[in-house]
Amino acid sequence: MIRHSCGLLAALFLASAASAQTMPLQQFVERGNKLEGLGPLALLHQGEIKELQTELTAAVNKLREERLRAQKVGKKPTYCPPAGSNLKLNPQQLLKELRVISAGQPKSATTTDGMRVYLRKHYPCP
Repeated sequence: MIRHSCGLLAALFLASAASAQTMPLQQFVERGNKLEGLGPLALLHQGEIKELQTELTAAVNKLREERLRAQKVGKKPTYCPPAGSNLKLNPQQLLKELRVISAGQPKSATTTDGMRVYLRKHYPCP
């Protein structure tokens, strides 16, 4: 029984992790806008904040993997952060830029697609 429960929990975790990487960009921006509009009351919506953070983390991790894979095979990566640096993202500035990016993307664009555009702009490759 315990083994079955652990397997079920693992499957649910993997399903939620996979779905976190496919949120439409427009939906991400709309949800971020709603939280931003709440001002300080947004802190009462920790579940929503956590979901958006998870989505963003999944997108950045996927793009990091893409970048490292491209470098490994000798291709030019999509973006080139300074060596040894962690990405520092200001939530308000990021949401502002993702609003603009989403306006120019197809409805099928994901948060990962939006972050790819954002990172390409802020960390261009030479």
